[in-house]
Amino acid sequence: MPILSDEIGGNALLMPLNEGAGDPQDYSGYNSHGTRVGAVWCPDSKGIAGRALDFDASIPSYVEIPAAFDQLDFTSEDFSLICRAKWDDVSAYRSIFMRGFGDVDGYQFFSDFQGRLDMRTYQLAATQRTSTAIGSIVAGNWYTTGFSRSGAVVTIYRNGVEITAIIGVHIDPATCAREGFIGILHDRVQWPFDGKMEFLRVFGGIALSASEHLAWHNALA
Repeated sequence: MPILSDEIGGNALLMPLNEGAGDPQDYSGYNSHGTRVGAVWCPDSKGIAGRALDFDASIPSYVEIPAAFDQLDFTSEDFSLICRAKWDDVSAYRSIFMRGFGDVDGYQFFSDFQGRLDMRTYQLAATQRTSTAIGSIVAGNWYTTGFSRSGAVVTIYRNGVEITAIIGVHIDPATCAREGFIGILHDRVQWPFDGKMEFLRVFGGIALSASEHLAWHNALA
């Protein structure tokens, strides 16, 4: 069942990750449904859904969204992301969402091996980075994480509160015609997510405000 489908608009991807069987469905209106690889449905969720998708880094497991859905290709426009997740392990790079190729095109949101949240935009031979402080994410806790990109500025949020620490100047991402991935890099091998996700939404053309990030956290937590 979809949740919180049209309150703000700007749908580019809306995956409640609460089906409990089959492949994750996209309720954005684009019908860019994902293909579940390795990840399994589980009841380990404290949020609105009651179910989550369990990602095992040792497999690895992920969700793949076909490249043909180019509403996820952002260049000059604003865009935002909200994800509700619990990390089982934060000792390595853990990709949350990626559409692109590092230092070539597109963008990515992930956590690093020191528990930072990191958002990057890519162009040929160039990368811009905005991140949070070390220890922003701790294994075993549910978090509402996300970012807003407004022009050249990216702001990162945890549980509805801004926690940006390192601020990059984000040149427009290069046009990307690649698949989208939840929980893995474009090569389907590196930076596998390890933990549970119960909600992911990408907003096109909108930089969510601080109050909107908090409203989403309050609705999902």
